[in-house]
Parts: sequence; structure tokens; C-alpha cells
Amino acid sequence: MAGKYRRVSLHRVVFLTFLVLVLSLAGSFLYVYSTFHHIENISELTKDRYLPQLIDKQRILVNIETMRQQLELIYTSDRPDVLRKARVVAQALIAEAVFEQSSEFHEKVLHLKPDIMRLLDLKEKIVQVEDELHETALQLERTLGRLSLRTGRQFGSLSFQAHGRMPSDDGSEGDMQASDLDDIAGVDGICKGNAARKPDCMALEEGREAVRAYRQSLRELDEQAFVIKERLRDGLHSLLDYAVTREVLKIASDMSKVEDTASRVRMRFFLLGCIVSGLLLGICVLIRFHILNPLLSMVDFLRDLRKGRKPGELSPVRIREMQQIMDMLPVLQSAMERLNMRTSLLMEERDEYARLSLRDALTGLGNRWALEERKKADISGLPLAVIMFDIDFFKKYNDAFGHLEGDNCLRQVASIARGSLHRHSDAVFRYGGEEFVVLIPGADSAAAQIVAERLREGVRQAGIAHPGVPGGMLSVSVGVACRGLGEATSFDTLVDQADQALYTSKRNGRDRVTVFSE
Repeated sequence: MAGKYRRVSLHRVVFLTFLVLVLSLAGSFLYVYSTFHHIENISELTKDRYLPQLIDKQRILVNIETMRQQLELIYTSDRPDVLRKARVVAQALIAEAVFEQSSEFHEKVLHLKPDIMRLLDLKEKIVQVEDELHETALQLERTLGRLSLRTGRQFGSLSFQAHGRMPSDDGSEGDMQASDLDDIAGVDGICKGNAARKPDCMALEEGREAVRAYRQSLRELDEQAFVIKERLRDGLHSLLDYAVTREVLKIASDMSKVEDTASRVRMRFFLLGCIVSGLLLGICVLIRFHILNPLLSMVDFLRDLRKGRKPGELSPVRIREMQQIMDMLPVLQSAMERLNMRTSLLMEERDEYARLSLRDALTGLGNRWALEERKKADISGLPLAVIMFDIDFFKKYNDAFGHLEGDNCLRQVASIARGSLHRHSDAVFRYGGEEFVVLIPGADSAAAQIVAERLREGVRQAGIAHPGVPGGMLSVSVGVACRGLGEATSFDTLVDQADQALYTSKRNGRDRVTVFSE
């Protein structure tokens, strides 16, 4: 078995491993992208199709319930205004059904329309007949009143109602009222054989016949309305079953497809994770077998050679790779040395550039950038003295001797200022032109004034000729500002105060030191 197996070189193993990783990641990315795109389509389908369908079905259910309530109101109400309003609502609900997506639902609603119109017409006739019955009843009451006045007798009142629901289905109330009409408290007895009462008696008889006819008509109309109402109720129940059962079940069936798709996607993700995990495990095995093991075998071989032991056998591929590595070691060592040397030079150049960027090229002092760096390191509340000075009438010096001598003068003043500082923490900076700034950390006003006087005297004693000023010698004007322990004066404020003190020295005759005071 060992003779049949052929080891491959390291670079081939690395290439194949990298290729497998790239292909696995690319395939995983494409599958995940397509899956999320599919999920996005499902989400859009649910939002654009299924949810509007559910909302439509809910609206249909509400319309059906509203229609049922309106039909009950039509059947039970006797008020004409209520009937008119119910007619308008019912017709509006029927018209709205025209816009339903389901043609079958539309046909079912239109199938109910004739019965609804018939019920409305019957109810209007019932109201009309009841009104006429009421008028006839009033006429009978008036006729009975006249007979009562002529005979001096009191007759019982009629026991029927002109308005209201019709008698019950068993007919008991209708029979009782019919018997009352046949014998109204003995009125028939006074009508027999009396010609003077004949017109009233005839009117009474005609009223009786009219009431009987109206009652019979009401009973027949109410029976028809009852039958139509029951038929409409059954139709609405059928419509409700259709809206709830068929349509909702169809939507539920469609939604179950979404659930199946989500389950399928979840299973595929699981399988993809297993496949990717298996590939990574296989890659780790390949790396272990084709990279780590050969390296360990070469390390063991070299260690045995170094210790004088007999090394184990290596395959020709491993020996060739070891020879290539050994051949490359001098090249790598030389490249590493050149790289280290280059890195050191670059770091030195970087440090030099950083140092030069913070130094004034003419005087060698710190420049404004260096002063800004010191300002960043300043801690408010610690003692600090700021001395600002500049050369008196320096423009006249340049005009008299030229700019080259002016530059030389600046270098001499910078050297004198540097020599006036006795501590390592003290520093002098070129602020701009012929202005300089000295920082003395930890100094109070008296110590700062001593340093300022020493600096001014040093410039005076240097004996630099300046023919453009009284006395003919170069001088400087100095301003001092101090911050005591615990004071919150900022660095910029100290510099500004020293600048104000400097200009006070200039106004007072120059060649002097002024300490800032509030």
C-alpha cells in the first residue's frame, strides 16, 4: 500500500488546498446569495399577494355581517327613514361586490340581490298597509263615537294595533281581534231596525271589512317577507361559508408552500454547513499530511544529523524540497540582512525628518511646531513661566548690514538665549521673525525674572554693534508671564500675557524686562 501511494510536493498541496477553499467559499457564497434571493421573493409574494388577500377576506366578512344586520333592520323596523337608509346601505354593499376578484363570489352576491329588493318592496308595502289600517281604525273609532252620542251607550274600544309586528304563526291573536270586530260591545244590536243609524252602521260595516282586508294583506305580506328573510339568511350563511372556508383555505394552502420552502431552505443550509465543515476537515487533514508531516520529518532528519544519529529515510520528493530550502537559505539570509539594514535607515531618516520638522533651520532652536507639541504636553495647574523677547529695531539692523548679517545676528541671539538656560527641562523656541519664546517649567515669577534679566544682559554684553539705536549696541525687550501651582491658566493665555508684557517693555523704552500683572 505504501508503495502505491505517491507523495506530492508542498507547493502543489498548497495550490490544491487554496483551490478547494476558493471553490468551496465561492459555491457557498453563490448558494447563500441565491437562497436569500429566493427568501426575498417569498417575502415579496407574501406582502404583495397573500396579505392583501387576507385583508380582502376580512373586509368581505365585515360586509356580510353588515348586510345581515341591515336585513334584520329592514325586517323589524317600521320607520320609513330607517328603511330608506337600509336600502342605500344594502345596495352599496351589493355594488361593492362587483369589484371582488372572485367571479363566483360576485355571482353569489348578485343571486341575493332580487330577494333583497323584494324584501325591501314588501316592507314598504307593509308600512303602507299599516298606515292605511291605522287610518281605517281611526275612522271606526270616530264612527263608534257618533253611535255612542246618539244612543247614550258606551262601546268597548277596538283591541287591534294598527302598527307593529303581525300576529304569531299560531293565529291566536289574529282570531281574537277578528271576534272583536264581529261584536264590538253590542253595537250590532242597536243597528237593527233603526233607519236613523243606518249610515253609521253601514260605515261601521265597511270599516270592519276594510280592517279584515288590511289584516289579511298584512298577514300575507309578512309571511312572504318572513320566507324571503329566511332565504336571505341561508344565502348569507352560504356566502359566509364560501368566504371563510374556500378562500381562506386556499390562502392557507398557498401559505403552506411558503412554510415548505422555508423548511427546504433550512435543510439545505444545514447540508451546506455539513459539506463545508467536511471540506474544511479534509483540508486540515491534507495540510497535516502533506505539509506538517513533511516539515516534521525534515526537522527530525536535520536534528538527527546535527546530533550524529543515523537519520531516517526520506522520500525523493522530501529530499528535493530540503535541497531547495537549503539552497534558498543564503539568499533569504542576505535578503533579510538587506531588509533589516533598509529598515534601520528608514527609521533613522524618519527620526531625522521628525527632528528637522521641529527645528528652525536658521537658528537650530525649536520652531512653532515644536512649541505646539510642548503645548499638547502641558498640564494645567502646574507652575510654568513663559518668557517672550524680540530684538529691538531688527529691521534697521537688516537695512544697515543686510539680510545675511541679520541671519547671523539671529543665530548669535539664539545661542545667547540657549546659554542663559541652566536646566535640561528649559527650552527656547523661535516664535517668528526676530521673536523668541522661552519655557521654564516649575519657575515662579522671581525665578523667571532672573532668567529673563540674565538673557537680556547676555545679549547686551555680547557687544553686537547696532548703529541704528541709541548707544549703538544690540538689545532685546523681554516680557514674562507666570502660572502658579493650582492655577488654571492655559498655555495660550500665558503666551498671550507674555506677549502683552513684551509690548509693555517696548512702549516703556525697550531693552528691559516686564512681568505681566493683572
